[in-house]
Order: sequence, then structure tokens, then C-alpha cells
Amino acid sequence: MDSSMLYVIFLGLAFAKLFEFLLSRVKIPSIISWFVAGIVIGPYVFGLIESCPGLELFSRIASIFLMFYIGLSTNYSAILRKAYLSVVAGVSGVVTTFFLCFFVLYITGNSVYESVLIAIILSNTASEVVSSTALTINNLFVYDVAITASVVDDIIAVIAVVIISSLFLNLNWSIYFGYLHLSILAIVFGLGLFLFKHHSRKSYKLFQKESIQALIMVILGLSIAFTIKMNMNELLIAYVTGFILNIMMVRGDILLRTDTIAMDLSDFISKLLYLIFLPLLFIYIALSINIASVNMLTLILLFVASTIGKLIGCSIPIYIKTKNKSSILIGILMMMRGSLENTLLSMLYLYNLIDIKMYSTSVIIPFISTLTALVAVHILRKYFST
Repeated sequence: MDSSMLYVIFLGLAFAKLFEFLLSRVKIPSIISWFVAGIVIGPYVFGLIESCPGLELFSRIASIFLMFYIGLSTNYSAILRKAYLSVVAGVSGVVTTFFLCFFVLYITGNSVYESVLIAIILSNTASEVVSSTALTINNLFVYDVAITASVVDDIIAVIAVVIISSLFLNLNWSIYFGYLHLSILAIVFGLGLFLFKHHSRKSYKLFQKESIQALIMVILGLSIAFTIKMNMNELLIAYVTGFILNIMMVRGDILLRTDTIAMDLSDFISKLLYLIFLPLLFIYIALSINIASVNMLTLILLFVASTIGKLIGCSIPIYIKTKNKSSILIGILMMMRGSLENTLLSMLYLYNLIDIKMYSTSVIIPFISTLTALVAVHILRKYFST
């Protein structure tokens, strides 16, 4: 990595954190601050930096660790406690938004596979943004349902996008890749089961917490390295590796010792992501956009479709079931999008599954949706507080 790449990386990181500090004063989420920083220091405003291979590498690393973090940190027991309402809100919102976005994309001249992939991504909700915003609403019902439903969205989006994109990347070998995915999952599952469930007591006598966390990273590293070597999609494996380790470390130790280790590791990865990797990811996203390629008609129609889809798909089923008027807030919170959506869009662009025009248009929508939802929540929350 030469000096010019280091210059881009560290200047980008500095401005991302500067804008995060400044915009946090007006309650703007960090992901928007980082994106704005990239636009300001990029070629369209001050022209201080341009995208480079080093920044692209950091964005790929960020994507892998983000997927692993989501799988490792998701509280699946919370989903089970609110299983019915969470699944209803999550799936209904995804399905409604998907069909509306797919319709808009297809009638505006995009191919079927582009329309499917982007519609799935825009049907997702940013659980990290929802959780932080829901805390400002004094309504436990809204908080519980919105957060658990957004996690359901995350799971659907990750699995659907990476599997479908893998099929389009190499359609003739899709069955072969499917068997490889299953083989990797079996290896990870077996190794994790052996280490953390059947021999958890012996492991604690022989190893310290840091040693077990290092072993978890060995499992992740080997899984990702093998996946890349076999020319497969590393994001799915990162997510599933985290998911399997999450389930086994929580359920395999009745004393919750491995649960504590998993939470500590998850907390460390979260700090690393938000301190370094995610800011650089959003700087890269901003620098990758070609403003001249943005299709304003498609942008507006997609924003309207994704907004209506979440409002109708999430709010109405919950209201019909509970008769709770604050269901509208759940629909508004589910409009929020963030790191995962932009990570998946970047993945499609890096793999040449969408062109610069579609990428530049669709990647802006998560930021507009989140800002719109923040304003709506600020206006309505005092009417629905409990």
C-alpha cells in the first residue's frame, strides 16, 4: 500500500469522524455523517481525495466483519419472545416494499435480476438505527416490535441477496456452489459444536477468555479464506458463521460463560467497526457515486415505493392485530436504513451486478429514508409516548 492510499484512508477517516462529531449535535446518525463527509471531501465539492484500491479493500473487510457481527450479536431469544408480531411486521413490510420497488425498477427499464436484488435490499430495515431511535420513544410496545422486526428484515435481506447474487454470478455452477456452502456450514457447525458445547468445561480449564475469542477468529478466518479461494460469496459465510457460533455459545453453556465471551467479542467488533471500518466504508460509498448518473425519476419513485411499502406493510397488520394506534410509529421506524443496505449495494457494484447509474441512484435512498423517518419520529413521538 503506497503513501497515496494511506493519505486517502487517513484523511477520509479524519473527515468522517469530524462530521460525525459535528452532526451528532443535531442527532444525525453516524452513517449519514460519514456519507456526507465523503461527498464533501470527494471530487464533487473540495476534491481532496478520490477512491482507491486501498479504500475498496477496507470496505470489503468492513462488509465481512459487519455480516459476522450481525450473526454473532443478534438476540434471537428476543425475536422468539415477540415471534408473532415480529415476523408479521418484518415479513409483511419486506413483501409489500419488495413488490412496490420491483414494479418501479422494472417499469423504468431495469433487468429482472437488477430489479429483484435492489428491491430486496430496499425492503430491509437498519436494526442498528432503529434501536437507537426507538430508545427516544417512551413506548415499550413500539420499541420491542420495531427492533425485533428489523432483525427479521436483516436475516431475510442477507440470506436472499447473497444467495441470489451468487446464482447470477455463476449460474451454471449454482448447484456446485450450493453444496460448497453446505459443506462449509457443516464444518463450522461441527467444529463449533465440539469446542463450545460438548467440551465447554474442559475448555475453560485449559484456555482463557482471550484464547477462546482467538479461536473464534480462527474459525471465521478459515471460513472466509476458503470461501474466497473457492470463488464464492464471503458475506453469507461471515453471517452464518456468526449465527452458528451465536446459537451454540448461548445454548451450549448453561452457566452463560460462553455467552459472556460472545458478547465481549461482539462488543469489541462493534467498536472496531464504528471507529474505523464503517466510516471508511461510507467514505468509499460516497466516492463511488457518479452524481451525473443519478436518475432522478427512478430515485423519487423508489423512495416513494419504499416508504409506502414499509408504512403499509408494517403498520396495518400490527394495528389490525393489536388495535394499538402507535403501530404507525413502527411503520415509520421500519423506514430507516443504514449500514447493511449500503454494504449489500456496494457488494452488487463491486461484483458488477449493477452498473454505476443504478448504484448511484439506489445508494442515496437509504439516507433520504432515514432522514425522513427521523423527522417523522421527532414530530409524532410525543403523541404516542406511554
